Amino acid sequence: MNPYQVILWVSSALALLAIGGRPAHGASPEIVLVQDGRSRFVIVHAAGAPASVVTAAQELQRYVEKSTQGKLPIVAGEAP
Repeated sequence: MNPYQVILWVSSALALLAIGGRPAHGASPEIVLVQDGRSRFVIVHAAGAPASVVTAAQELQRYVEKSTQGKLPIVAGEAP
């Protein structure tokens, strides 16, 4: 993944977090990413990912923390 793809991916992820998605019929209208400074979500990247991907994960973590006051853990490998 080249740096431009990483920037595009991070930008897309932040845009989705900012605007949210439209709920499907019968689905809950919102996803609570962080509540009371805690989250059940993590940021995952592949084990042995290039430095650009690790940096993108760290950037995403910082932006989420700035906007929600909750710090999402970063996991290398498979999601827990």
